Amino acid sequence: MDEETGLIYYGRRYYDPKLGEWINCDPKGFVDGLNLYAFVMNDPLIKVDLYGLYYNFYNPNIEAAQINYQNALIN
Repeated sequence: MDEETGLIYYGRRYYDPKLGEWINCDPKGFVDGLNLYAFVMNDPLIKVDLYGLYYNFYNPNIEAAQINYQNALIN
């Protein structure tokens, strides 16, 4: 989180947690619906958007597997 602006950078766009939405349009356009500024279809408790492009359902097991895979590639 940027201390001055309070925005979070997700690699493709900035998210404003106070507003609960992106401050710039979805770079993929209308693929995820008509609201180009929505964040994880207004369901941040079970969905995540790690890169500012699309949402996934949060699953800690998948996240752990991805980290293990990345660590294996590095080592």
